[in-house]
Amino acid sequence: MSEIGPTGEFPQGPLTDSDKGELALRVVHVPGKVVLEFGALIKWIGMDPGQARTLADSLRRHADEAEHAAS
Repeated sequence: MSEIGPTGEFPQGPLTDSDKGELALRVVHVPGKVVLEFGALIKWIGMDPGQARTLADSLRRHADEAEHAAS
């Protein structure tokens, strides 16, 4: 994923009246830290269960790598 931030798309339709649409984000790590880059100021994010699992897996993987890089 090269671009982060709002895409202007609503691939699953709006969740609420305040939904701003799809947000491309990036998960990265540096030694001892996991960083989520949103590319925009956001109040909330919503995702389906599969997307939540993908994010959780990515967070776990980056947490392991950040911990390893810090030691």
